[in-house]
Amino acid sequence: MSVYRLLLTADRLRVSPSRAGLRITPCAAQTGLDGDATSGFVVPVEKHAGCLGYGQGGARVTHPVGPSNKLTGSALGALTVPVATRIANHLAISCGQFKADDIVLVMPAATTCCSN
Repeated sequence: MSVYRLLLTADRLRVSPSRAGLRITPCAAQTGLDGDATSGFVVPVEKHAGCLGYGQGGARVTHPVGPSNKLTGSALGALTVPVATRIANHLAISCGQFKADDIVLVMPAATTCCSN
């Protein structure tokens, strides 16, 4: 599942031109890989203050180990922080609630539908 909180302020979004007009992209709240260093799959895990893009491929709703997570034996070491945890983390930094003018999208992915 992916979670995005879209705020229409220039300091929290990257706005770039595209053929269809302007494209607005939220910056990632967390980036990195926790994989096998001998295979080149280690990228320092970083949290980005002020960034509100919470999407992570392979993450489950509540279980912390999704496809390509290092605990599955995968060399990739994908960060698969559960959606429920990412929402709780966001609420912890935003006074425990979404604002009335926030657009909040929670989208299940095929991995969740087909693997659970």
